Amino acid sequence: MGRKKKKKIKKFGRRKKKRNIGGVVINGKYITPGGVVLKPGSTARRDVSNWRLFKPVLDKKLCTKCGVCWMYCPEGAIDNELKVDYQYCKGCGICSKGCIFNAIRMVREDEDINKKNKGR
Repeated sequence: MGRKKKKKIKKFGRRKKKRNIGGVVINGKYITPGGVVLKPGSTARRDVSNWRLFKPVLDKKLCTKCGVCWMYCPEGAIDNELKVDYQYCKGCGICSKGCIFNAIRMVREDEDINKKNKGR
């Protein structure tokens, strides 16, 4: 009689190979993009700087470079060096609410312009 063929049983608990999903090093810590948008969304295709009434201003003395603002920014307007690209920033203020050190404050656009004009 012939040999019986062994049935292949699929195991569901197998681990897949780890994929390089990208990430960023901030202040010596590697941050994986779990729920982070790495690139700006639809704002990358258009200038939205005229939408906002308030803009974020970073106080470098209070900033610890923890990267929370970078993770919270929904439009990717804050890069991994924690610099705000105001062309893509809508002024939503999520970065300032997420900052636990209060290093980001929201300033009215017209107030910032008035300060520049007074210095002339």
